[in-house]
Amino acid sequence: MISLQNFFDTSASAVDLEALETYKTILTHSTDLTFILDHNGTILSTNSRMEKTIGYKENELQNQSFFTFLPNYEPVKLFTALSTVRKGNPITITFSLQHRDGHLVDIDITAIPIKHDNKITGVIGIGKNISKEKQQERELVKIQENLNQVQMIGNTGSWDYDVIEDEAYWSKQMYRIFGLQEDSSFIPTYKSFLSFIDPNDRERFMKIFEKSLEIGESFQVEYRIVRTDGKKRVLNQQADVILDESGNSVRFIGTIQDITTQRRTEELLKTSEEQKNFIFNNLEVAIWSVEVATNRVLYCTKGFENIFGYPRHAVENAADFWLKVIHPDDFQAARNNQNVLTEGKDIKHQYRIIHASGTVKWVSDHTIPVLDEEGNLIRLDGIMSDITDQKLAEEKMSYLAHHDHLTKLPNSRMFDQVLRNNLVQAKEKNMQFAILYLNLDRFKKINDTLGHLVGDELLIEVSRRLNSLMPKEGITARMAGDEFAVILADIKSVAKVREFANDILQTMLNPFQIKGFELYMSTSIGVSIYPEHGGTSDTLMNHTKAAVNRAKQLGKNNVQLFSNALSGKPTDHYELEADMRKALINNEFEVYYQPRVCTNTGKILSAEALIRWNHPELGFLPPIEFIPLAEENGLISEIGDWVAKTVCIQLKAWQGEQLQVVPISINISAQGFLRNDVISRFQSLLDETNIDPHLLEIEITESSYMFNMEKVVQDLAELRKMGIKVALDDFGTGFSSLTQLKELKIDTLKIDRSFIKHIAEKKQDEVITSGIIELAHGLDIQVVAEGVETKEQLTLLRAKNCDQIQGYLFSKPIREAEFRSLLEKGFIQH
Repeated sequence: MISLQNFFDTSASAVDLEALETYKTILTHSTDLTFILDHNGTILSTNSRMEKTIGYKENELQNQSFFTFLPNYEPVKLFTALSTVRKGNPITITFSLQHRDGHLVDIDITAIPIKHDNKITGVIGIGKNISKEKQQERELVKIQENLNQVQMIGNTGSWDYDVIEDEAYWSKQMYRIFGLQEDSSFIPTYKSFLSFIDPNDRERFMKIFEKSLEIGESFQVEYRIVRTDGKKRVLNQQADVILDESGNSVRFIGTIQDITTQRRTEELLKTSEEQKNFIFNNLEVAIWSVEVATNRVLYCTKGFENIFGYPRHAVENAADFWLKVIHPDDFQAARNNQNVLTEGKDIKHQYRIIHASGTVKWVSDHTIPVLDEEGNLIRLDGIMSDITDQKLAEEKMSYLAHHDHLTKLPNSRMFDQVLRNNLVQAKEKNMQFAILYLNLDRFKKINDTLGHLVGDELLIEVSRRLNSLMPKEGITARMAGDEFAVILADIKSVAKVREFANDILQTMLNPFQIKGFELYMSTSIGVSIYPEHGGTSDTLMNHTKAAVNRAKQLGKNNVQLFSNALSGKPTDHYELEADMRKALINNEFEVYYQPRVCTNTGKILSAEALIRWNHPELGFLPPIEFIPLAEENGLISEIGDWVAKTVCIQLKAWQGEQLQVVPISINISAQGFLRNDVISRFQSLLDETNIDPHLLEIEITESSYMFNMEKVVQDLAELRKMGIKVALDDFGTGFSSLTQLKELKIDTLKIDRSFIKHIAEKKQDEVITSGIIELAHGLDIQVVAEGVETKEQLTLLRAKNCDQIQGYLFSKPIREAEFRSLLEKGFIQH
């Protein structure tokens, strides 16, 4: 079958009669509802889609007036359409047609005139059944009307403000509260909104709003407004802020409640008793006064009975009354708030109560303490109001703000909040969790081919299948379009995560039965693990998306766990390379120092210089984020020169401060060390900074001498003649031989952290470490153990006569100011 829109332009002004037979053939096979009328509206021809839409066969429709199938309120619309067509103009219009069984079908029709000898002889109609879309519109309108009704009852309006565009959406009740007609020319912007606020309250409101905008936190504020009719009202505004990916405030949503009546009631507490009783007993709020010493109720209005459902004397006669009526989950907090009353401070709080009927209500409680001349609490006065309707409106708004309207799954905003909470808990409890990002394969093709209704139902069924697999500790969210995300909390192993991801792949392969279609779907999944793949929400999400992109590149329908090789797209590398070149000019790099201490005494013997990048947009970047790229593009030599010069200048500065300076080791890349001018560069650096060469140590790795051993041996000998020490880093991870170790004539050997990590648990690692230490000592080489983090590791290394320790047990890499403080002490005790 074909769609008529794909065959000819439905926006054409007319169809010539000579081409009509051709179009009839096309109409017969079209997937659109089509028909041909004469200029009076008599049906001449239809296709099979017409029968499927309104239930009448083609022979029942032929020679019938199109008016016959219209409900009684539609003929005028058809007369207008035919009149337009008779003038030679096409028209698009929506009709309701009467189905054979009596129900109405909404049709979107494009009518195109048929011309013969420059006269209009009929019309071609091309239609689409939009009943479901119309029904959805009617349901949305009904939901909005119900929400407006709830807001009107609670005298509460809702609003949504776009900071960037300076535009706001107001509910109907908002316009009522401000005394405006909804169809007025008033446009709710920040400036126009401020114009309503009483001048005496305006500056205070602006400070609160601007502070919330700056720090990205919600706020609540009370102020007065002056309406266009001159009336003053007192409003209570609550607002939640929505942040973008950079943490900037871009949107506010919230409610405004007209509390004029409540505030006027509070003011009336100061009026005469007779007038007060008359007014208060006709209000929906509860006003009360209690003598503290005897718990005797001095005053209580009828509003108390309306709110709580109990007679007023129940407070006085039952010692456990409040324990009974305040919701158990709110009782302790409400009780704790009472503590400030003895200090003469009033309290305003909200909590739930259990009505005499058993229903749960929300109340707003304002309690005012009265003290005697000696400062003793003698009486409590207060006012309570039922805010249940307001809370229901807020809860409904909160649900809409945090859930996807189609699948009812949490949306990206709620997912981000849950992710941040998981980060906090995982850091506090030293736990792991996993993020899975799903991208449905071929969804766009299904959506474009079969339509949005089929696509929407498919997304709903996908969400059901995902939810059926989710453990209690997880969350599934729809992030956008055909993308979903999952958080698995407190995972025990990566293998379990892979097993769960494979279960998702398998369940997606089962066919979907959607509106008579049997659809097949697969998904690509990317996975990242906290803390292995990142310590922030942005890093974890970026890495997870990189993994899912890799899954799609590998043919889709597979799971990919993030690795450093996936940390960026080619364009990211080019941008980072450009930024790296600017960083050398703009002095964005910084040298950190990690001490090396005597294994037995904790005395600081040396330190390793480690580079960090303070990127203006990405923040502090560790070497793993940019050093591999620098090695790839050749910038590593320039960066190495910068570090060497910075260290020498810093050593000179410390000497000028009379500090007990220790040698500093500098990492030299294979590229940097294999340059022909390596000796002359170091000599120039020493001459320029006038530094004692014994205060410098260079660290090389096995890759530095793998391809030119002879040159490396010569250069190292020259450096040692100059007085510069040489250390071999990451020993044990490559292919060093005993012969090479003997020829290099190094001063220090650093055992790689991979051996130290499990030295206390794995006998094999302990034996290898012990052998390396004995071998080095036999060659008169000092030994440094890298990555020492536990006391057990330290104890074993002491027993094996390891010379120096470097690791977090004593100190992480630190800034120059912190390292200078350690130099002043000279020791790090542990």
